[in-house]
Amino acid sequence: MLLPITAAILSCAFLVRFWVALKYPNILWPDEIFQTLEPAHRLAYGFGIVTWEYRVGLRSLALPGLLATIMRLTSWIGAGSVGYLVGIKAFLCLLSLSAVLFAFFWTYRVGGLSAAVISSVIATFWYELIYYSPKAFLEVVAAHLLLAGVYLTVPGKLFSRWNRLFIAGLLLGSAVALRIHLAPAVAFVAVYTCRREWHAKWIPMVLGVACPLLAGGLLDALTWSYPFQSTVLNVWINVVQGKAANWGVPPWYFYVEWLIKRLGPLLILAVLGVRRSPLLAWLVLIIVLSHSVIAHKEYRFVYPVIPLIIALAGLGIYDLLQLVRKRYPSAGWAVATCTVLMVVTLSTSFILGRSYRGDYQFPAGVGAEDMNWTQFSGNLEALEKLSQDGEACGLGFLKVSWAESGGYSYLHRNVPLFERMKSTDAVSRRSAFNYILSATTLPVELKDYQRVECWHEVCLYKRPGPCLPLSGYDINEVLKQHGE
Repeated sequence: MLLPITAAILSCAFLVRFWVALKYPNILWPDEIFQTLEPAHRLAYGFGIVTWEYRVGLRSLALPGLLATIMRLTSWIGAGSVGYLVGIKAFLCLLSLSAVLFAFFWTYRVGGLSAAVISSVIATFWYELIYYSPKAFLEVVAAHLLLAGVYLTVPGKLFSRWNRLFIAGLLLGSAVALRIHLAPAVAFVAVYTCRREWHAKWIPMVLGVACPLLAGGLLDALTWSYPFQSTVLNVWINVVQGKAANWGVPPWYFYVEWLIKRLGPLLILAVLGVRRSPLLAWLVLIIVLSHSVIAHKEYRFVYPVIPLIIALAGLGIYDLLQLVRKRYPSAGWAVATCTVLMVVTLSTSFILGRSYRGDYQFPAGVGAEDMNWTQFSGNLEALEKLSQDGEACGLGFLKVSWAESGGYSYLHRNVPLFERMKSTDAVSRRSAFNYILSATTLPVELKDYQRVECWHEVCLYKRPGPCLPLSGYDINEVLKQHGE
C-alpha cells in the first residue's frame, strides 16, 4: 500500500512542477541564469556571457558541468535552446521531489501513513516548492541534497549502518560543496547523529562528507588555479571584503520577517510539530541564524528551511488530530478536523502564491513589480524563439538589461549581443544586428525593423539584410569594463 501512495503523490508533484516550469518561464534573480545555466552553456557549446565571478574563479564548475552534460544529452528534444531547457527543467523538477519524499518518509517514521500523506500533500502543492523546483540556484540544488542526507542519518532497513551513514555523508558533503553556508547545519547533523560513537558512526560519516569536498577542491585545482579556490575567494571577496553587500544589506531580522510573510499559518503548525521532531527545528534555527550574521541577505538563501518547516507543519496537523481523537473518539471528528486544516493550509498556499512577488530590484528596474511567476518571461520566450531562427546574425537590447535576459543559454546562437543601448545607440549601431529586443517603442529611424512578436512587456523586431562586424562592443568586454 505504501508504494502506490508514494508513487501517486510523487507523480502528481512532478507533473505540477514540470507543467508550471514550462508554462511560466521567469527570472527571480540573474544568478539562476548567469551563475549556473550560462557557464553550463559555455562548457557545452563554447560560448556564453562570463560574469565577474567566473572571470576571477570564484564559482565552482561542478553544477555547471552537470548541467552542461544534461544540455548535450537532451538537446535532441527540440530545436534551438528549447530541447535542452526542457531537459534541464525536467531534471531539476525530478531533483526537487526530494522535498516531497523527505516530507513523506520523515513524518511516516514519526506518525505513520496519515502523517506522511498530510505532509507530502502540503509539500506537493506548497507554492514556493513549486516555484523554486526548476530553478538552477546553488542553494536550491544543495537543499535537495541536504534533505536526502538528513533522512539517511536515521536508522533504516535499506542499507547497513556503515553504508547508510557513508551515503548520508556523501549527500551532506555535496550540499556543502555547492553551498558552503550550509556547513553549520551539516556539522550539527553529524554531531546529532554520531554523538560519541567514533568508530561505528563518525568514520563513515566523515569519509562520506570528505569525498565531495575533496572532489570539489580537486576540480578547482584543475579548472582554476589552486584547490578550493572558489570557496576561498567566495568568503574573502564577498564576506571579508564585503562585495556582496553592494547588492543590499537588510536588517538582521530579514529572514524571520520574510518567512512569516511567505509561510503564514504554516509556521504555527510547524511550532506544534517541533515536539515530535526537534532535529528539524534545530536545523531551521541554525540555517536561519547562520545566514542572518552575513551582511548580504536574500530570501532564497534560506530556501532549505522551507521543506523542513513543511515537514514540521505536517507533524503539527498530525498532533492536532491525535488530540481530537482523544477527546472525540468518533472518526468523523478527526476527518473533519483534518479536512479543515488541509483546506486552510492549501488555500493559504494558493492565496500567497497568487500575490507572489520578489523582494529584489533588478538593475534596470523593469518588471520589478511583476509577479514572480511571469517576471521577465517575455525576454526568455523571445530568446527561445530567436534560438530557432537561422537568419539571426546579431541582437540588440533596447531598455532590456543583459541581467534580465536568458543570455546565450536561451539564445543558443553564437551572434554578438549589444547591451546598454539607448535609442541613439540603436540607430548608430544598427548595421551590426538584425534583431532588436525592446521594452520601448522603436525610434522612427529604425522603421525598417518590423515587429515579429510581443510577449508581455517586450517585443522582438527584425530588419532584412545581413549584419556587419562592429568591434568594441563585445558583451563580455563590456561587462569586464563595468566590473560585472
